[in-house]
Amino acid sequence: MADVEFGPADDVLHFVNDCFEDLIFWQRRGEEFATLLHSDLDWEPLRITPDMLRFGALASEFEGEELPESLRGLAGAPSIGDVILDIAEAMWLGACFSATEWSRRPSTARRTGSDQS
Repeated sequence: MADVEFGPADDVLHFVNDCFEDLIFWQRRGEEFATLLHSDLDWEPLRITPDMLRFGALASEFEGEELPESLRGLAGAPSIGDVILDIAEAMWLGACFSATEWSRRPSTARRTGSDQS
C-alpha cells in the first residue's frame, strides 16, 4: 500500500467494491481534505473534498455540445476529481464525507481560567 501512516485520531474507513478492489477513506482531524487510497489506482494517495464528488458531471461539462461517442457510456457516471467511480463507491464516499464532516472543522481551543464566562 502507499507509504502512509495513520494516526490514532484519524478516521480510516474501508470499502470493498464488487470487483474486490479496496478503497480507504482517510480523514485527519482539522484537515480540510480527506485522502482516498484505491487499490485499482496503485494506492496512490488522492486528496479529495466533498465538492469534488460529482454525479453525472461529465454530461454537464458538455452543455449544449454533443458528448463524444467514446464517452457516452460514462455520461452519468459519478466521479471524484478525475477518477470515475461506480455508484456504490460514490455513495460510500458521500457517507464518509458526511460521517467525518466534524473532523474537517478547525479545532477550537478550550477556554480556561479567567476568560471563561
